[in-house]
Formats: sequence, structure tokens, C-alpha cells
Amino acid sequence: MYLKKIFLILLILGVTTNTIYANSQRDSYKQGYSDGCYSAKESWRKDTYAYNRNNLYAKGWDTGKRQCRVPKHTNNHRTYDIGYRDGCRSAKGRYSQDRQRYRHNRSYRNGWKDGNRECLYRIKYDRDRYKLGYDDGCETARYRFIRDDRLYDRSIRYRDGWDNGERRCR
Repeated sequence: MYLKKIFLILLILGVTTNTIYANSQRDSYKQGYSDGCYSAKESWRKDTYAYNRNNLYAKGWDTGKRQCRVPKHTNNHRTYDIGYRDGCRSAKGRYSQDRQRYRHNRSYRNGWKDGNRECLYRIKYDRDRYKLGYDDGCETARYRFIRDDRLYDRSIRYRDGWDNGERRCR
């Protein structure tokens, strides 16, 4: 009688332990897969301790890295270019952003940010060149000849500003 109870208790403990062990093994594979996939898409994430000591984590990590790798021949350049164009358009005053792509596509988001930043700089740079040319042209019309010949030859904005300043300030 006692042997049956002890055997039954050991059997229940054995099944429970095996189930817990199997779940922990499955979880380690899932965690490895998740980390490998994240490493392939975003930035490096790897538990080296688990990778070296847990076979299932290592297999999961390798599988996740391999399966989630972005192929080289995708439209990432195309989506970056679309994002760049939209960002530049937004910087010039006509706000344009595909919110869905911005949230979920890193290539589009990077293109949009780069386009917006560079076009804002260009607009500011062009405004500054025009104003500088206008001030020099105005100074020429009123007092003495001032013109940066290098800028006048190379920058349309400076040339337009200089011509308009010289014409309007007479």
C-alpha cells in the first residue's frame, strides 16, 4: 500500500518535472530565436552565456538570425528614397509623411529624417546666401562696390540676392 502511494507520488513528480523541464527548454529555444531575429533586423542581442551552455538557445538564436535576415536585394533603397523625398518635401513646407511606413519601416524612417534634416539645412543655407548677396548688392548701390566673385559665380542664390539688392537699393 505504501509502495503504491510512493510510486504514485514519484510518478506525479516525475511527470511534473519533465513537463517543467520541457517548457523551460522550449522557452529557451523561443528566447534564442527571438534574440537572433532581433539581431538580424535591428541591433545585436545575444546572451553569450546561454548560447555557450544551452544547445536549444544556440539553435534558436542561429535559426532566428538566419530566417529573419533582410535579403540584400530588397526595396530598402527604394523605401529610403521615398522617405528622403517625403522628408525633403516636408522641410520645404508641404508636409508629407506616410505614417504607417514611418512607424514600421526603418529604411523609410531613416530616409525621411535624413531628407528633412538636409533640406532644412539647404533652405537655411540658400536663405543665408540670398541675404548675404542682397546686403552686398545694397551696399554696392549705396556706398562702395562689394561682391564676393567666387560666390557670385557659383551660387545662384547669392547672385540673385546681389542683383536684387543692387537694383532695389539705388
